Amino acid sequence: MADDADVAAPNIENTVADGVRKAQQAPNLKPVSACYYCGDAVPSWKVFCCPGCRDDWDWEQARKRANGL
Repeated sequence: MADDADVAAPNIENTVADGVRKAQQAPNLKPVSACYYCGDAVPSWKVFCCPGCRDDWDWEQARKRANGL
């Protein structure tokens, strides 16, 4: 009989693989000291001010690709 670790392993592997795939597909945005989504000032090494802006920007980019833009 499988224990909890054996049952969880495939789910963990799939989650990690999905994260790696998303990271490889992400565009290489260059930091410009402003949030790419809202334009707020950010430290020179960041491209978004918060996870919400990052997620909204990702969603908009996905919609643009889906619509052929």
